[in-house]
Order: sequence, then C-alpha cells, then structure tokens
Amino acid sequence: MADGQTDVLAIATAKGSHCGSGADPVWRAEQPIVIEWVQYYDSTGKRIRDYLAQPSELRPLASVEFVIQRSDATGGPGANFLIRWKGPATVDEPLIEAVMVGQSGNAGISVASVGRVLKSS
Repeated sequence: MADGQTDVLAIATAKGSHCGSGADPVWRAEQPIVIEWVQYYDSTGKRIRDYLAQPSELRPLASVEFVIQRSDATGGPGANFLIRWKGPATVDEPLIEAVMVGQSGNAGISVASVGRVLKSS
C-alpha cells in the first residue's frame, strides 16, 4: 500500500475436531470421545466466549466445527481456542485443526493450523 498504509485481510476461522487421529499405525476408530468444553480467547489471553453449553459426544470419525465469522474481530490477530476432551485410555487423540479462509478481490487465501496437546493439571 502507498504512504505506509497497511491493509488487513479479514478471514473467517473454523476450528474443527475429528474423532480419531490416525497417528497410531494401528488406527482404532471404535470409540467416541466427549468434548467437555470449547473456549475462545483473544490475543491478550482474555476468554471471549464458550462454544458448548454442555459436554457433547463425538462419534468415531465424526467431525464438528466452531466458526468465527469474518466480521468478528474480537479475538484479534492472535486469537486461540482451548478444547478439553475425554475418552477411554485406549481412544486415539482427536485431530483438531483451524482453517482460516478469506478473499480480497479475485484472490483467495486459506491457512490451516494443526492443534497441539497442552498438559493439564
């Protein structure tokens, strides 16, 4: 942009969770998991909103998504999701991904980010 101006491309974000990761060479897609909560945080670490009113079961190979609309800028540039789930000790970890999509003129943009496990106390 001219004169030192910057242009911010607004993108929509979808956080997906899929039951079963496939990381184990012997993939067991036999047991459901329970998503206990999904929390959305802004760039400063302040919790913005919760996405589940109560825990929800996710069947093997099923998917669920939580969408941030392109017009919603409350999370800022470094927004985060935390997702707590539980299942039997033998269940595969879920695959949790964020997919961000946007468009500017004729150009489309998409970015995918794979979630990672954080240790809980």
